[in-house]
Amino acid sequence: MRIAIIDCGTNTFNLLVGSVKPEGIVLDFKTKIPVKLGSGGFKDKVIEEKAFKRGFEALNTYKGVLEKMNLKEVYCFGTSALRSAENADFFKQSVYVATNIFINIISGDSEAELIYSGVREALTIHEPSLIMDIGGGSTEFIICNSDGLIWKHSYDIGAARLLEWINPSDPIRPSEIQKTQEILRESLEEVFSMSRNLEVKTLIGSSGSFDTLASMVHHRFNKPLDFASKTFDFPVKETQILLDEIIESTYSERLKMPGMIEMRADMMVMSAQLMKFILEKGHMNCMKLSTHALKEGAFYEISKNPEKWRKSSL
Repeated sequence: MRIAIIDCGTNTFNLLVGSVKPEGIVLDFKTKIPVKLGSGGFKDKVIEEKAFKRGFEALNTYKGVLEKMNLKEVYCFGTSALRSAENADFFKQSVYVATNIFINIISGDSEAELIYSGVREALTIHEPSLIMDIGGGSTEFIICNSDGLIWKHSYDIGAARLLEWINPSDPIRPSEIQKTQEILRESLEEVFSMSRNLEVKTLIGSSGSFDTLASMVHHRFNKPLDFASKTFDFPVKETQILLDEIIESTYSERLKMPGMIEMRADMMVMSAQLMKFILEKGHMNCMKLSTHALKEGAFYEISKNPEKWRKSSL
């Protein structure tokens, strides 16, 4: 079954085209458009006019791409920015009228489940592990082991949302770091409580922030990296050194760091704080990357139960 998945994230709209076969996901095509759908709208819980236009144009572009491929079956997912925006239904309807693409705005729990589905297909999970997916508007945490998913929760503390709340100086000031830490400490106590109870010592990162960090670790410490393998083992001590450097750097300095992607340079200062906080407060001694997340999880879940999700027919 060849289908298209569109992930309307808070920062980026991703398009994947492919099939699920016995050997796994076989992708024909993938691309992304940096939309920043949540930009400027978190406080007032709206998709602002410029962001609305960027998101609309991105989906219209994807409609044209898929029509050229003669691909008819499309599953489109909306996450944190659309969950929290009061004008999300208007955005949904505007997109549907213009493109015939229906956006499934999923709950935080559903997002976490799809992320878990993607991660478990990317790597074998033996020991109790904490999966962490840093988005723009939310961050999902999933605790699992070799038997399956144990606990999950979605928190409205994504990198873009934190960036708008803190509005840090360049470089970020110690007082602003402290303010960020207070938000994380107040928000994430349940994550640490569950992790302690289940003796979790392994952190599995999925999402673009972790992909970027893996690329930076590869360049900085000459660690072999092959994204086709779907995973990467972070050297924890070296990674913590790099996280400190990211947090303390200016935007222009981050742009020059080998492995940094320009579209992530502004938010990486917040993503790095999230990663550092979980590593240190959770006393994690192992850290891995999963290159699969929500998009790939959607492929697997749709292949098993296509009737569960509403599809668009172009």
